[in-house]
Amino acid sequence: MESRTRASTVAIRMTQTYGGLLHKLDRALQDTIRRAARGSLNVPTAYRRSELVAPRRHFFLSDVLRRPGVRRYQLVENGLVVFLRHDNYEDSFVLDEVFGPMDLYAIPPDINDDLRAAGVRKITDLGGNVGLTALKLLSTFPDATLTVIEADEANGKVLEAALAANHLLERTLVIHAAACNRNGTLRFCGGLAGQSHLVAQHEDGIDVPGTDVLPLLQETDMLKMDIEGGEWAILSDPRLKDTQVRALCMEYHSHLCPGDDDATTTVDRLLGAAGFEIRHIGPFEDGGAILWAVRR
Repeated sequence: MESRTRASTVAIRMTQTYGGLLHKLDRALQDTIRRAARGSLNVPTAYRRSELVAPRRHFFLSDVLRRPGVRRYQLVENGLVVFLRHDNYEDSFVLDEVFGPMDLYAIPPDINDDLRAAGVRKITDLGGNVGLTALKLLSTFPDATLTVIEADEANGKVLEAALAANHLLERTLVIHAAACNRNGTLRFCGGLAGQSHLVAQHEDGIDVPGTDVLPLLQETDMLKMDIEGGEWAILSDPRLKDTQVRALCMEYHSHLCPGDDDATTTVDRLLGAAGFEIRHIGPFEDGGAILWAVRR
């Protein structure tokens, strides 16, 4: 009788101690199941991307559960430190683009040979996001300096954290503004991670400083540009033809594309007018595509 009473007392105490925790875990599990049913979880993709970083298990669980906050990882490939947010779909996707099997920002061999023969001293990154392409470019060209422009405040904080963690701030100038072909205030839709963008006429947004990047490109050897439609103002500016950019990697988008032609026809026309030849171009999917171009 005494042993039964003791066991009941222990059970009551365990329920009091752990009941709340079990309830929270149960609610978290229910939420995970609901999101999985809605298709917001992609376990195989999260598992594959987790192979790119350490600690792998931490990445996998955070990506599947969409845990909030900024989390620190180390790239398996080269030991670089990266910071990612898992409560959006963009950071993990860009990690896959830049350091995963897609390797969309790998320099094509013919362009790489030309760049290394002439030397790369200055690189400009328009649309720095969380710094993944900046890290790739700085590690690819260890003697180069980088100017990176990012308009989204949250992205900019993660970007600077990544540069600081890899001791690269001394080689980098970070400008917190929207890349454009004029100085002044621009309307911007932020808080969307890699999808933050200059607004169209029908969209709501906030005021952010805009910076004219054309003078900066006068001393740029290599340009990377991914600014979600903001590229069209720069590509349309006649001053682009007189810059020193020898190689260009960019993602172009249908958003804000001028004129009646499709985005691919328009980008080919504008780059041709600026003296560039498109060497490599990817498929146009989800409103955008990546291309590489060189000065003729």
